[in-house]
Amino acid sequence: MPLRRIPAWAYMAIASIPLLVLVSADFIFSFSAPLDPIGRTSIMFAAIFWLIAFAVIGWKRLDESGREAHKFAWYHGGGLGLIAGMIAVIVIPVLPAAGGLVDIAVNSWASKWPPGQGGFVLGVLFAAIVQSVGWAIAWSGWWLIRRR
Repeated sequence: MPLRRIPAWAYMAIASIPLLVLVSADFIFSFSAPLDPIGRTSIMFAAIFWLIAFAVIGWKRLDESGREAHKFAWYHGGGLGLIAGMIAVIVIPVLPAAGGLVDIAVNSWASKWPPGQGGFVLGVLFAAIVQSVGWAIAWSGWWLIRRR
């Protein structure tokens, strides 16, 4: 029986799922707490190398319309998501209850890092999340419009 070619989305899943599990487990269960900074950094570099290797394979397996959908979604959806995130950063301090929620979120994450770094990490994660949400919305919209 001949081997079938694995679809491009499967390579993307192989690339991202182990990285997401590793990072989520690290944040949720503090697995890397006993590790020294060099050990933690080497684990993260190995995970990032894994992600890049399989993302490149998946990108090469995509057809032209799949590539265009991703480029459109990252450019427009990721950009609009980042703009929405920046607007949220401007609006949140004005809302009375939202500032307290931000303080609670930063303080709950700050225990994992030295003072001052928890807010930075949370800010970088916020930017990545809003860009990813914007990408997902734009990518879904691309395919919904093209499939009609």
